Amino acid sequence: MNKTQIQTLAALTTEQFGLVSIEQAREHGISDAQLRAAVDRGWFERYRRGVLISTGCPRVALQALMGAQLAAGPRAVVSYASAGVIRGFAGVMAPTIELSTPVDDRVRLSGVRCHRTATLLKSDVGSVRGLRVTSAVRTLIDLAPRLHPQLLAEVLDEGTIARLWTPAGVAARVQQLSEGRAVAPLRELLALRLEEGNFRSRFEQRVCRVLRPAVAPFEVNYTIVLDGVPIELDIAWLDCRVDGEVDGYAVRTGSRTKFRRQTRRENLLMAHGWRIVHFTYEMDDETIVNEALRFVPGRLAARGVGLN
Repeated sequence: MNKTQIQTLAALTTEQFGLVSIEQAREHGISDAQLRAAVDRGWFERYRRGVLISTGCPRVALQALMGAQLAAGPRAVVSYASAGVIRGFAGVMAPTIELSTPVDDRVRLSGVRCHRTATLLKSDVGSVRGLRVTSAVRTLIDLAPRLHPQLLAEVLDEGTIARLWTPAGVAARVQQLSEGRAVAPLRELLALRLEEGNFRSRFEQRVCRVLRPAVAPFEVNYTIVLDGVPIELDIAWLDCRVDGEVDGYAVRTGSRTKFRRQTRRENLLMAHGWRIVHFTYEMDDETIVNEALRFVPGRLAARGVGLN
């Protein structure tokens, strides 16, 4: 094995947690005989079928996934629960390594559950620390039939807040996939959330869900332009010109720069006839509704139904 080949192996193992597949080595002009010699010299050890590990390489958490993916071939993708753990989905555990491969790849590996699929698009695959992993949206859809509805709702909401997806984006991908997929609970959750908008925090979500049945309809994270300045409103009652600000206290006290920006923003809104109601974290649900009703009508009144 010449110097260039040694450098090639070193580069591959550095990017792959100390691992390299025999197929990768062949692609770089390294023969099986040369690999056997490297093992005999103690440079590498056999990790699993078709995969070697650099001798003395420390064991790390993602190594097993990388080893399985390398052994399964270049089209294999970390998926299902394994992808959910890598992507930080709340409450998801992966007792077994799970991979997805095209239907014409027949992969059997010890300790690995392989899913053969014909519906994995390029947009369904991303990269996490050098691993090919199903996208956040595809991972959510794949896991949906396994998750308890309460946990599924939590994962869906957390991902929306973290900007991993939008309910509309998830719904569109669900629609593209076959109708036979057992995702009825996910469809139901998406139908509810498509009406809500995209939240930026758990508290914003709570405020909107408390207000929706009690006060006039509103927009979430709505942008208006005043004197050429774009202003995003957390909760906007456009007909009443009322801006509902969530976590306003935290923003105002975060820094002097944020305080000045917030002050200029509120001055501009008020100059154009807007009123502002703040919702803070310590408010209970009743207080949130009562504060809103100081500025906007209740839902029945907004629909033209008299209140006694």
